[in-house]
Amino acid sequence: MKIRTIICGIVLFTFICTCYMCKEDYSELGCDGSVGLKENYMDFGEEGGKHFFQVNNGAWWVNSWRTIVDGDTIITTLYYSDSTSNFPIKEKWFSIDIFDGGLTISIDENKEKSLRELFVGLQSGNCFDGILIEQLK
Repeated sequence: MKIRTIICGIVLFTFICTCYMCKEDYSELGCDGSVGLKENYMDFGEEGGKHFFQVNNGAWWVNSWRTIVDGDTIITTLYYSDSTSNFPIKEKWFSIDIFDGGLTISIDENKEKSLRELFVGLQSGNCFDGILIEQLK
């Protein structure tokens, strides 16, 4: 009986320790749960335009982007540009200018009359977020 009580105590102690150690604590991973985007979606009309997306986290970078035209993935690119390097990204129908406090995404006029989507992935430590841009036909 005494051995059974000791084994039950060890199992209970192990279970409690496991639950405590497995709780979600993003801070140890370098993530407080957010990249700091104020908004993450913009719907452009056929004429295009540009929009500034504010990022409130001080240390962030663009880590990838993906474009989809009429449901077909055209480009998936891994990329690195942090908020201090200010390397512009220029592609066929969009451009991304990176600043310290955010990024400006410019979309050209949609002359092909096809649905276009752009997803820009952002990262800050181990936090990931993204911006989805849609341009109507």
